[in-house]
Amino acid sequence: MNRLSRCVLAAVIATSVSVLPNSASARIVVEGTRVFLNEGAKEVTVRVHNRAPEAALAQVWVSEYGSNAGPHEAQTPFVALPPLVRIDSDKKQVLRLRFLGADLPADRESVFWLNILDVPSRIAGEDAPQAQIQVAVRNQLKLFYRPVSLKGKTSAGAAAALQWSVVPQGAGWALQARNNSPFHVNTASATGMVNGRVVEARDVDMVKPMSVEQFPLPGVSARPSANEVQFKFINESGGVAELSAALSDA
Repeated sequence: MNRLSRCVLAAVIATSVSVLPNSASARIVVEGTRVFLNEGAKEVTVRVHNRAPEAALAQVWVSEYGSNAGPHEAQTPFVALPPLVRIDSDKKQVLRLRFLGADLPADRESVFWLNILDVPSRIAGEDAPQAQIQVAVRNQLKLFYRPVSLKGKTSAGAAAALQWSVVPQGAGWALQARNNSPFHVNTASATGMVNGRVVEARDVDMVKPMSVEQFPLPGVSARPSANEVQFKFINESGGVAELSAALSDA
């Protein structure tokens, strides 16, 4: 699924402030919700579409996952071509992501952020509002790099193979997910019947390969009585699927 983060680029404050129409909505739409690059492939392409009635300017770069680094701070083995491009109204553009080579793990996926920043144009002249608030919309998509060791394998069963348990966390309790697969599992939510009531875990996020993640259970202070968890995850096509799993001892 796309993650949109918005940052105010410029604001001029006057007695009455008017906001540019649709300034806070994405004009540049990305085709797809995630990107995969297999080891051995030099590059992968991504298509974007400018659905606005005017031309748009897009800035493209790859950053570290979990980082909001800009194009000049990011340190990743990828280059986006073109890094800055004008896209006319109702036109599409093909972006190329080229892998420059790096010592990435050979036994599991690696993940990065693909950033596509929709840079707003400024209205000038007599028709320009007295005060303008211009908003840039950043599309962030997960970019997965798959080593050759995973060739022939699929991530289809990774979500079903998660091992779930309830574990103490600080003064409370948490759902714990153990991922023994070489693939990322994009968990989106997780709930369980705890002591007779449905409790939804907080801060549910992606579970990385060969790792363990814990998601707090709010309002649960005593040892919970639960034997099953229901969770939602995002598959490779970007769709949301739902599974249930037995809770085991940690």
